Amino acid sequence: MTHTRSQKKSMRDMWLLSALFIALTMYFTVTYGYFPGLKLSVNGLINGRVDGKIYWDYGNGFNAYDSIDVRFSAGQPVKNGEKLGAVTVEPIGLKNFHSHGYGVWLIVDKEDIEKKHFIIEGEHKWGQWQRYKKNHTGRQLKLYPDAKIVFFDQDRLFAFNLFHTVFSGIAKVSSENGRVAYYDGYGQNRYDETERYYFGQKTEGQITSIIDRYRLKFEKYLPLPRQKIKRIKIVLVPERSIREIKPAQLLTVKIKKNFIGDSDRPVFIKQIIVNGRYIDWNDGRLSVSSPVQSVQPFTPRWVQQSNENPNAAEIPTVVRLSEKKGKRFLTPNDVITFRDRIYSFEVVLDGGVKRTDILEISLDNKRVALFRKNDARKNEVAYLGKSAVLASSIEFREILLKDSEGKKYTYPVSNGTAGDIVLDAKDLRQVKQKRFHGGLLFVQILTAGVITLLLYWVSRLEFWTQSTQGNWFTKLFVRDKRWFFWFVFLAGLGINLAFLAAEWPGSMTPDSLYINREAKWLQFTNHHPYIYSVFALGLYNIFDAPLMVIIVQMVSFQLLSGLFFYTLYSEGLSLLILLPALVLPFFSLPVNLFNITFWKDIPYSTLVLFWAFFLSYLLYKKLYCSERITLNTRNAVFLAVLFFLLCSLRFNGIVYLPLIPCILFYFCHHCKKGIVTFAVVSTLLLVIYYLVLPNFVIYHKPAQNNFAKNTLEKKTSKLSSILKNSGNYYIEDYLAERTRVFTASLGTSPVASTWYTDTHFPPQAWLSVREMRSDMVYNPQSGYLAENFKKLFRKTAQYSGLFSGRFLFWNSSFALVGLCLVFFLYRWVPVSAFYSGFFLYQAFFMFFVVWPRWRYLYFIYLGGVFLLPIVFFEISKMKKRKQTACAREK
Repeated sequence: MTHTRSQKKSMRDMWLLSALFIALTMYFTVTYGYFPGLKLSVNGLINGRVDGKIYWDYGNGFNAYDSIDVRFSAGQPVKNGEKLGAVTVEPIGLKNFHSHGYGVWLIVDKEDIEKKHFIIEGEHKWGQWQRYKKNHTGRQLKLYPDAKIVFFDQDRLFAFNLFHTVFSGIAKVSSENGRVAYYDGYGQNRYDETERYYFGQKTEGQITSIIDRYRLKFEKYLPLPRQKIKRIKIVLVPERSIREIKPAQLLTVKIKKNFIGDSDRPVFIKQIIVNGRYIDWNDGRLSVSSPVQSVQPFTPRWVQQSNENPNAAEIPTVVRLSEKKGKRFLTPNDVITFRDRIYSFEVVLDGGVKRTDILEISLDNKRVALFRKNDARKNEVAYLGKSAVLASSIEFREILLKDSEGKKYTYPVSNGTAGDIVLDAKDLRQVKQKRFHGGLLFVQILTAGVITLLLYWVSRLEFWTQSTQGNWFTKLFVRDKRWFFWFVFLAGLGINLAFLAAEWPGSMTPDSLYINREAKWLQFTNHHPYIYSVFALGLYNIFDAPLMVIIVQMVSFQLLSGLFFYTLYSEGLSLLILLPALVLPFFSLPVNLFNITFWKDIPYSTLVLFWAFFLSYLLYKKLYCSERITLNTRNAVFLAVLFFLLCSLRFNGIVYLPLIPCILFYFCHHCKKGIVTFAVVSTLLLVIYYLVLPNFVIYHKPAQNNFAKNTLEKKTSKLSSILKNSGNYYIEDYLAERTRVFTASLGTSPVASTWYTDTHFPPQAWLSVREMRSDMVYNPQSGYLAENFKKLFRKTAQYSGLFSGRFLFWNSSFALVGLCLVFFLYRWVPVSAFYSGFFLYQAFFMFFVVWPRWRYLYFIYLGGVFLLPIVFFEISKMKKRKQTACAREK
């Protein structure tokens, strides 16, 4: 049987596509896998509780980000000894070197508050109510230095909760029977880390538990990240375990007599702080060998600020002197002494002093070493860090690992009391970490298929076969003004890459990290549409990092932008109009920042923009060219996939479900085969996504899976109350509230958050602490770009009136007004009005459900960015049509 040339070419293409598909599938399955995670445990002896850090190495070495704080324990607390009696909890004015404050935050149980089982002495402040255990509720209480809370008549075991903040110091707990213990209230997790402590317990014996300091659960085995781990290291951090702190009784401050150079000059002192409290110069405990010269003090503005936030800086109770209105200075002949219990102190010097080692400071007539630091007010500070006597001890006997199938691996420890413990690559080689997962294999096959079909679709574009003259380079880059497409694409991509270099490796938020965790754990929920997690997982098979998602976002947007401006240029719009129109998409701060952010809103808004362009182009061809676009089968499938993604990437995309098919049918009803293909493929995809796959893919978490449904019901509940005439709530109240929220979401005021990132700091517990690798953390590739970007963002993101800052650069209301104005000019510019109406259609529905997040209405801003070129293009076409009509009449 003989084959024609076209048949042979088709068969050859099929073989090439099949080979490409198989090669991609094999590459994905070999290089990317599912790692359900290992669990770690230790055997050994312990006295007390010992804190530590567990590090894991993904292949780039150990670092501070790829780690977690843990606590080793002998198990659940056991009552021991006689009754405690009255138990006192008090901050002693001592903190670790990382903390920014001396106070202590507790969670006082609701039952204790109702029954008044305690008294509080000294300065304190009540905070908000908080659930700290499954069935327990308490209220936050801040104790300032020199304050204390006394709990009456406690049994042999006293349980209390510390609310950890970065502004917390050391808490002393003492009982009536003489027991004393110290606890560090400092914690990196600023809001959620509430830790339960047991005073009077016995924790000596075999190590039975590793307590994850983020989730605070007693576990024999600690879960490790669900990724491939090449090495593990255990490091003890004994500084948290404190047995005894002996305060000094006498503090002496004077200028060094043997200091050469500055010793003959006075040292200006702004304040002396002892045990976290600012000391008044008239305090009887403070004395000076010669009079300290001063002027009338005043109250700085910052003293009057509110301190409701538990993470806010400490507000002193004593007025500090201003550098402008008064100074106190110490001469070489002066000696300042302070007599009391001294746990810590700070000497805050005037900003003009460049050296702190000019001072000689003694405690109980013994000289002490000083640390130097800059505090938040940029004053030079001489600071004493008090070291504690360690009480806890630990001896490791063996390390145990358990894989996902329950198989255990034991590693004996020869010297478990000295140094760090490391399990190297040789030790972990025998552990089976990678597992087969059917869902992952399905995504890998799907990804390989999509890439193969996309390449096939590109290879069948018409410009490849329009002419046989010229080489492929000329066809692709030069002919038919295609150079302008590549100019727009590469220039826009280059600017995006500059922003990416300043924010490398891209911006991630809690939503981003949640999506990343779902993709790694293969546990999908519908809190965010699970299609985006599947999309991220597919791209991870190409390159295992969120950076891959960001690159695809940037390239997709710039391809669409280049195609848009190339179409206008090829249809006759002058470069004198096009080049100025490129300023907005090229240099718009929101566009550049959103393109480098791992958010589902970015690809969704790009899809909205694509459909607005495409459908407007169909109308343009019909009105101005009297042409109808042919919808072949290949393009119909491509459009069906894009339509499915538009309806599923965000929950509000479903509003386009009835609109786009109707418009497409109106313009392409003559292409019956193409319309039927589009309808069948899109319906099939939507049915599979919404009705079939959830039963197999969605992880059962009702509160998260029903998030969109519950939000919609909440937003429309007030509207239903108006319809049912229940309560004193009327239509004008509802419209006023929705107008206020919708306007705020446009960015007209500081209410709505704009752009932000959580990659600059270590993640909190609720940000998937085990799944954010160190290569996702902020690491700018250009210091110059990073510094200038910070200045630019700080200047434009802050609200500073109607003619600068946020209102000018992050205000989508300009785009909304422009879209509305053009829409109402539909009789004169019908294509531009149609384009505007596509965005206003969705904005109408968002008016009833949106809450203040700028990104939720980003599609409006994006539509406004490209509005003027379309209007000018249509005006130019109208002028040409009139000129042609006049010429025919003549």
